[in-house]
Amino acid sequence: MLIYDGGCGFCRRSLRWAYAAGGRFDAAPASEVDTAALGLSARDLAEAAWWVEPDGALLRGHEAVARVLRTSRWWPVRLLGRVVASRPVAPLSRRAYAWVAANRSRFPAWLG
Repeated sequence: MLIYDGGCGFCRRSLRWAYAAGGRFDAAPASEVDTAALGLSARDLAEAAWWVEPDGALLRGHEAVARVLRTSRWWPVRLLGRVVASRPVAPLSRRAYAWVAANRSRFPAWLG
């Protein structure tokens, strides 16, 4: 399951894109999840989206995005998810995700 910032227009738009790209996953805004039971603080939730594995393991930020992509019905999207999380690309994915997350409120309205 993906936990995201339900008050973020860019986050909601990205979620709609993931479903349109064949994503097969559950998602919920952080305000509707008992995040404290998962060990997530308000700061954790402000900084990143989170993926909760069935065993309770947590993936943060770019790793959560990669996991969402890997749920797609379409192999090109699944491949993109593997690339995003791959060892050579992950450092760039991590930095790109951090920049987007920190600046998401500055994006134009059409992105949200």
